[in-house]
Amino acid sequence: MMPEIRDREERLPAKRSRVLRRQAMLTYVLLITALLIIFIFTIHDGKFFSFRLDGHSTKGDALSIMMVMAAMLGGYFSLLTTFLQRLRRYRRYRAKISLTGRPEVGKTVFSFLLYHIITSYPPQGIEFTGETENVIKLFRALRGFDLGEWPPSTSSEGVSIMEGTLSSRRHTYEISIADTAGEYWANLDEEKISKHPYLTLIASSDILVHVIPVPEIQERIDLVENDILDLQMAAQLMKGVRDKVGHRIPLLVVFSKFDGKSVKSPADEEILFKCFRSGEEKILDQKIEESIALLEERLSTHFSISYVLSSALEVRKRRLPSDLVLWVMRAARQ
Repeated sequence: MMPEIRDREERLPAKRSRVLRRQAMLTYVLLITALLIIFIFTIHDGKFFSFRLDGHSTKGDALSIMMVMAAMLGGYFSLLTTFLQRLRRYRRYRAKISLTGRPEVGKTVFSFLLYHIITSYPPQGIEFTGETENVIKLFRALRGFDLGEWPPSTSSEGVSIMEGTLSSRRHTYEISIADTAGEYWANLDEEKISKHPYLTLIASSDILVHVIPVPEIQERIDLVENDILDLQMAAQLMKGVRDKVGHRIPLLVVFSKFDGKSVKSPADEEILFKCFRSGEEKILDQKIEESIALLEERLSTHFSISYVLSSALEVRKRRLPSDLVLWVMRAARQ
């Protein structure tokens, strides 16, 4: 059985997160105010606003204390303004991505391709940092692509996760890409939901990436119908735990293995790895167009769907666009 999947850092619901930020801000204001009052009370050996305990004071005392108070209040409000600006501008987002699809459709390969694009082609002003172990795994996989060797399928006993962080001056995106064995997806209807750990992973995801191999749909378009039914069930599971009520779930449909004999029209190769929505790009391959039409008709209520054509054979031959990175960042903010 697949081990239980737990988040490295559980995301708070949006409403609770806003409340905690406000509480932190209020605590900060009260703390500074308290320190200011204590300082005023204790200045000059027990004088309060420079008035002595016997009720007498001098103009010099009053003027000096007023100047000190003005300087302190100026610094206090300057510090408070800076704090509030940083609190308002800086945001942390989580993008927990789960790959889904039947066995041998190319999920493991695309998980490496996606991680490669995120690490190597971030948008301008965005920096990526990742763990050494993940970077080494990626390097080995890319070298295997050059040699015509594909990474082994994910073990049916576990899950493969690659993590990293995209950072800018104002935002941080904690990204994880989870790849599981396709046998779990293929057997969703054979076990009770409560006893299927794979569904726990799907339900707790922020983003789904569903892989459909082009050679298979060119032979049997009805396979897309099976994928649609499973994605509908996944949508119900995710909506049960999502805090973003009313928002559609980000879904990226990957048409994998788009190379060799699978390419019916060479013109379609021009948009490889470019993320697009239905109607934004003209796909000449009829089976892919039919698949997109089916997915839009049956899933657009639950998902905000984008599409991409993928080929591992082409990944090292061209400079890849950062469309997928931008899509992940936008999906994390939804």
